[in-house]
Amino acid sequence: MKAQTIRVSAPIDPCDLRINAARRACIRAGKPGTYPTPKAKRAAAALKLCIAAAAQGRSIASGPVSVIISTSTPRQHRTGPAAGRPMLDCDAPIKAILDACTRAEVWTDDAQVAELVVRGHVGPPSITITIIQLAPRTAMV
Repeated sequence: MKAQTIRVSAPIDPCDLRINAARRACIRAGKPGTYPTPKAKRAAAALKLCIAAAAQGRSIASGPVSVIISTSTPRQHRTGPAAGRPMLDCDAPIKAILDACTRAEVWTDDAQVAELVVRGHVGPPSITITIIQLAPRTAMV
């Protein structure tokens, strides 16, 4: 069986998917909570559509997968000790990216991710995702 590979490239700014920037604090029913901002909702929906279009109905129903995520952002820190340096916080949007793959039905659960490689670059805003189906692993005794 040949390993299945799905490649996705989306012109979406990864900073729009960061958990801290994408959520706002609120109080509902007397309890503190958070809600996603409209900008974060639009970015997540656009990423899901890009993933679904690239997958073209193919899904990795079960078994382990390797995911390579490459993010590119032109943004720079404006203040503080990092002023003028690029915002290469490449670990921030990972959960949102994996959730978008689950919603696009590329796999049944992001618990299937056995390998994860994340790279951050400076450049035009984009997210590139490569998903590779791995051979099933045998249980260790």
